[in-house]
Amino acid sequence: MNCCTLDWFDNWPEEALRTVSRQFFQANSMMSDNSELREAIADMFPQVHQGTHELSARFFEEQRRRVYITPKTFLDGLNLFKDQLDRKQQELTASLARLQDGIRKLGETNAQISQLQITLRELVPKLQEENRSAESQASQIKEQTGLA
Repeated sequence: MNCCTLDWFDNWPEEALRTVSRQFFQANSMMSDNSELREAIADMFPQVHQGTHELSARFFEEQRRRVYITPKTFLDGLNLFKDQLDRKQQELTASLARLQDGIRKLGETNAQISQLQITLRELVPKLQEENRSAESQASQIKEQTGLA
């Protein structure tokens, strides 16, 4: 035989998929804070893989086109999920840093406003006194010049 390829794709049993999924999530220490969520997601992946396999069989019956769902596809799905989770975690970390920076700047601005209010309270009586003296000087000038 020359230039021949045999395509043998054996499906893993659901328990094997579940075991691989659980070990994958534990090995990557993802979602270490919530083991219940990690277990639920690890149990979801085999169900999705099996459902996709069933849909590919139905697709073959209806369209007469094969779609191969292999264990490699399962592992690719796990890696894709991990990559997406890592990307979202980085986005969340960046958003948190921006939020914390904004809160820090708001705190600094509040401190500056408080200081300016204190300064303003100290200056208001002085300004009122200077305003009164300026008004009295203006009225004296008006009286002297006869404009009043």
